[in-house]
Amino acid sequence: MYLKVRVSLETAQPRATRLIAIDPALTLDRVHAVLQSAFGWSNSHLHQFTQRNCRLEERKFFIYPYWEPDMLEVGSFADPETDVSIGEVLREAGDFCYYEYDFGDSWVHRLELEGQAEPADFAYIIEGAGQAPEEDSRGRQTDRELPVHVLSRDALAEINARIEASSNPRVSADVALVFGDRVGPLFAATWERIVDAHTRELSDLSAALMKQPVPQLTPELEQELVQVLAPWVDFLDEAEREIPLTKSGYLAPKFTGGFVEKWKINAWTKSLREVDIPQMWRLHEVSKAAKLTRKYRSTLRLSSTGKAARNDPPELIRRLSAASFARYSDDFFRDAMVLGLMLIATGAQAYVPVGSRVEDRELRESVAELLGAMGWMFNGAAPDAFHVTMSIEALETVLDPLHQHVDPSPELALYCAWQALKA
Repeated sequence: MYLKVRVSLETAQPRATRLIAIDPALTLDRVHAVLQSAFGWSNSHLHQFTQRNCRLEERKFFIYPYWEPDMLEVGSFADPETDVSIGEVLREAGDFCYYEYDFGDSWVHRLELEGQAEPADFAYIIEGAGQAPEEDSRGRQTDRELPVHVLSRDALAEINARIEASSNPRVSADVALVFGDRVGPLFAATWERIVDAHTRELSDLSAALMKQPVPQLTPELEQELVQVLAPWVDFLDEAEREIPLTKSGYLAPKFTGGFVEKWKINAWTKSLREVDIPQMWRLHEVSKAAKLTRKYRSTLRLSSTGKAARNDPPELIRRLSAASFARYSDDFFRDAMVLGLMLIATGAQAYVPVGSRVEDRELRESVAELLGAMGWMFNGAAPDAFHVTMSIEALETVLDPLHQHVDPSPELALYCAWQALKA
């Protein structure tokens, strides 16, 4: 059986409460994640569990695993919260402990064991009332006379979805258990860092992705996709006929000029050298990185992989997306790309080609905020929109390789985002 624990936010008025069913084997670091989701905190501050709320000498501390015990100056009174389960702390009805979040505002939660609950996953909200104060409100209390509203069924479901996304220890252990074959290995590394972060913003996005069905390729979408992929297919067709290369291994200017004219590419220069035309460089380098083409003597030729992918749009999307990821070895940039895909795949943000409209900044700002929630810094400061222009590169490589500001339907962008997540 699970523990039925009444959690009261004692240092706020009106007081917010949650009745939570918790697996007794859940360690305190995971209980911390449950409480963050249950009260809507953002995991932006330090926290601690204590077994008593009395004199320091008599309190038993359970500390965050990244702390050193001497930081608290409590010696043997501190145990790592990763080593202690909630069932070891709360053994009988009436047992209680305290969870303090944000040592500046000092939001103290009292956890009291009321009895037993039916097991489910690992933790879930049974009932609740009231809302936690805003983050960084410096302990300011609201009007004591305000009524405390009981949480609705929809509100409880939303909280439980956040708990499922942020706190389940099985999520980080096995991505396939959560998503099956809906995502690929490039997503998996970022997912582990997302789960470890335990923030509300990331939990909400993760919960939305877990519930989002993978869109199917309808005849209408397939027709649009064929049009969008036409530049890539044409380039691969040319590679099948063998594209001439210069002695330095670049696309021959004569071929480049013909392709630029055929596709009305805005080259911004009269030069026909590949290095002066970013769109041609992208077609060449990405096709090689995706193993769709290969250099043979003085020509660029279609590979057997390219021949198969050319007639398989989903596979072509995945290979092009994987090649885009391969350009970046730093986890910061890869995480930015995965987060951008997650925002589009859940419908939280729309795909907008970079630089085509002002709206593309909104998506990049969202990605930057999520990276900050994961703990990323860029040159010693929080990331901003200028640092994450690559966040939709995996999609832009597929949908707009010629930088012609192609604006696909939302349905196609959603479909392609999911295919890219499988890379």
